[in-house]
Amino acid sequence: MSDFDLYTPNEFHETIREAIRPLVRDKIAPAAAEVDATAEFPQAAYDALRGDNPGNVPKDVRLAGKVAPRVGAPDPVYPGQKIGETKTGDPKVSPDHIVPLAELIKLPGFLKLTSDQMFILSQLPLNYQWLSWTANTAKNSGSAARMLPKADRNWAGKQIQLQNETRNQLQDIIKNLVKANGG
Repeated sequence: MSDFDLYTPNEFHETIREAIRPLVRDKIAPAAAEVDATAEFPQAAYDALRGDNPGNVPKDVRLAGKVAPRVGAPDPVYPGQKIGETKTGDPKVSPDHIVPLAELIKLPGFLKLTSDQMFILSQLPLNYQWLSWTANTAKNSGSAARMLPKADRNWAGKQIQLQNETRNQLQDIIKNLVKANGG
């Protein structure tokens, strides 16, 4: 057993890979030469990663160790506010990146990953949490802890800690994938 068997795709991963292959082939892979030449991530490839963010995640799925808050529950970001309700009666929450995608693509080694790995890393459940619709739209793709000026200070402090821990985990994954790729 090699040190990298953990990163060898299993049947489930192969199924995901086949499902995302058209997006990667058509939107992300064509930018590979530009990434190599400029060491920058092109906007079109970023938009492709961002555009496929999970939106219809079942509310009982645990993100950052928690299921989605229920309708009427306190919004942990904004003291005194409650989680709203959609027209269908679901809680008005959505999955949100803990480490923003704009930061993820700038982590050391990210540009050395294959297009498939970039896409999968951008969708990794490890980097998602439930956030109220109000908080998610207010932060506009940035770091929730730093972009929400009226956020609860206690929540913001925990959020910064969560971001740092998640960033370190993502960086370790990137480092090991680059090594497994021979880089």
